[in-house]
Amino acid sequence: MIPLTFLEALILLSHFMLKMIEYGWFLLDRITFSVEICVDHDARRALTTYLANAASWSETLIPSGGGSVSEGVEFVKIPNHQAQISLVSSAGMSVNIDSLALADNGSILLQDGLEDTPSRFSWISKRKHLVEYEGGSEVVKRRSVLTPTDVFFEYKLNEEYESYPVFKQEGEWKEKLDGVFTKEKYEPILTVYQPSDITHADGA
Repeated sequence: MIPLTFLEALILLSHFMLKMIEYGWFLLDRITFSVEICVDHDARRALTTYLANAASWSETLIPSGGGSVSEGVEFVKIPNHQAQISLVSSAGMSVNIDSLALADNGSILLQDGLEDTPSRFSWISKRKHLVEYEGGSEVVKRRSVLTPTDVFFEYKLNEEYESYPVFKQEGEWKEKLDGVFTKEKYEPILTVYQPSDITHADGA
């Protein structure tokens, strides 16, 4: 297969009515998302983009769309608030709280393709409210706390979930996904979390 040039890739995306997410940010149904792939998260790409945009008084444009293709996609400025939902796909990485670009009560959803162990966390420093996370699938919510004497973030690991196999018969996945999915680690699973409210920027 011959690799596509950047221009050819854009033309192909346009043909299928798709848009490139160049800065790791997009809006969908008025909900602000950030999206990072593996090392992008550890390198704080979403957070750095947000901070650089604010620091330079830029008007960086990101794609914004509704719930259907027919509504089309427009480009809007990165919102003043950070992401209500952050998405991370990884291969051996966990949530890094130093990389979070979350609005108040926003959540990050990370799926690690190399681990299927339960989500867990450990304290680095309770006094400084620092924690680290481990596990194959992690959902963490961040809350801002401002008091007359202190300012910090609180983090809550979502531990209310169920995992289900994608294929019913044992070993079936190895045959069905031969050549398109690694068979060295674990079979693909669906992890379903309990619903969580999303606070819109207008408070709704």
